[in-house]
Amino acid sequence: MCQPTTLTDGRAATWCYANKPFKVGARTADIDLYFLGSEPTAPLIEIQIHVRGCNEDELTGWLRTNFGGQIDQRPKRGYWQNPHMWIGALLPSDPGLCVVHMLPLSEQAEIARIKAQ
Repeated sequence: MCQPTTLTDGRAATWCYANKPFKVGARTADIDLYFLGSEPTAPLIEIQIHVRGCNEDELTGWLRTNFGGQIDQRPKRGYWQNPHMWIGALLPSDPGLCVVHMLPLSEQAEIARIKAQ
């Protein structure tokens, strides 16, 4: 399911939710997708992974295995980056829930906003 939304910086976007869950380690994760605009060719600007019953060590291990070493770690946060994307993991963002933000490097304003949370 998808619906129009407005990003925090005022840009029009499309939020797609209720996508098929997948496993992150032994945990179930829900996926939200954000596209810039509402056209069928709108670029994907964020993948959000919501890990239920999150185990921080399990999640960071999964991220390291799939995306390499962290570029920074802070209390309750981990950051990864490769030549194509930046990843910020909030560990946990709410009790029993970790949220992972995956954004293209072109989304510097959103990356800064997530880091400031």
